[in-house]
Amino acid sequence: MLNLFFAEHGEPCSIYQAKEYIQDNYSVGDSNADNVLDYLSELTKIAIRDEKVYPKYLNKNEAAACVLSKHPQGLPWLDVAKIVNSRAISKTDLNQNRPDNQALFDSDFVCLAGKGVYKHTKYMSFSEIDIDSVFESLLVFFDETNRDVFHLNEVCRKSVFLQDKDYYAIRYIVKMYGEDYGFYFDGKSQADSVGLEKGFQNITQKDVILQAMNANKKPMIKPEIAALLKSNSIAHAAYYLDVMIGDEQIVQVDRMLYTTPEIAYKEIDLPRYVAGIYEILLSERRPVDPSIFQHKLNNDFNETYSKYFYSSIAKNNYQKSNWHRRQNLYSLHDIQYNNLTDAINKHCKSDSDTNTNFNILSDFIAITRESAQVSIENWKQTLKDC
Repeated sequence: MLNLFFAEHGEPCSIYQAKEYIQDNYSVGDSNADNVLDYLSELTKIAIRDEKVYPKYLNKNEAAACVLSKHPQGLPWLDVAKIVNSRAISKTDLNQNRPDNQALFDSDFVCLAGKGVYKHTKYMSFSEIDIDSVFESLLVFFDETNRDVFHLNEVCRKSVFLQDKDYYAIRYIVKMYGEDYGFYFDGKSQADSVGLEKGFQNITQKDVILQAMNANKKPMIKPEIAALLKSNSIAHAAYYLDVMIGDEQIVQVDRMLYTTPEIAYKEIDLPRYVAGIYEILLSERRPVDPSIFQHKLNNDFNETYSKYFYSSIAKNNYQKSNWHRRQNLYSLHDIQYNNLTDAINKHCKSDSDTNTNFNILSDFIAITRESAQVSIENWKQTLKDC
C-alpha cells in the first residue's frame, strides 16, 4: 500500500505521512490506518522505528526509485544497487554488476540521465517539453529521410525543436509514450533506435556514421563525426573510426578526413591505382611507406592525392592482392619490422642528425625524405619524453 509513496518520495517517512497517504488513497479511517501500519509491520513489509516508517518489501523498480528520489544529480547504477541492498528495502537484491532490467523496465520513476547515470524522473526537465511536438519532430524526420529506422540522436541533433532539449528527457518520452504515437524504441546497448514497426533492426553508432557520410557525399573530419554520437566525444569518434577502418567500412583519405570507399574512389579508375602500387612494390626490395606511393603515382597520374589516400587503397587491397603489410608498411615480401617506428628504432641513432638517419633508414625502408624527417623527429621527441 505504501510502495508507490516510497518510490516517489523516498524513505523513511513519518508515521503521520504514512497514515495520511493510506487514508487519502485507500479510503481508510484514521484509527484503521494505525491498524494497517501495525499489520504491515507484522508482515515485515515495513519497519517502524522512532516514529518513522521504512520500506522492506519494494519491487526492484520501486526500490531504485526510492533511493534516487534523494539524489537530484542522479547516481551510477552500482551506487543505486549498493544502497538498495545495504538498506534491505527490496524484496530481492539488485544486480550490482550491471543495470538490472527488472528495476528499469518501463519505470515511471527511474530513467537514464547520462552515460551510466540514472535519475528519478521528478528531477528531469519534462515540464519544458511538449510531448506532441516531440513526436511531430520524429514524424518530420522520417518523412524527410524516407527511412524506417534511425538513431534518436540523429533527429535530436537536426530538429530545431529538439536540439536544445535534454536528450535523456526526450529519450524517456520516446521510450515510454512512443507506441501511443506509432513509434517503437529500443535502447539496448545504447542503440537508442526508433522505428515504425516492432522488431526492427537497431541502428548502431557505426550505422549513424555511415549514413551521415553517404548523405554528405564528401569526407568528414573527426569533430563532425563526434557530433553524430550521443557522447559528442572525439575519443569515441576515434575509436569508431579505427574499428570501421579495420572493417574496411570507411577509409582515411587525408590527415583528418574520412569517408566510405565508395565515395573516396568514385572519381578514379581504382584498378589502375592498385596496379600502380603493385608496380612500385615490384620494383622495391624493401618495405614501402605510402609517401612513396603518393610521390610516384601523383607524378604518373598528374594528381594531388595525399599519402593517406594511397595508404587507404593499399590497406583495402593488400589481402586480395597477396601483399604483405605491417601497419603502414607494404611489400611483396615478408616485412621484418612491426611498423615504421620499429625500423627507426633498429637503424637510427638519437644523437645523429636527421639527414644522417634518413640516409641510413632509406637503405631499409622506401620513404620520402619529408615523411622520414617527420617520423624521425617524432621518434626523437618520444625518447626525450621518456
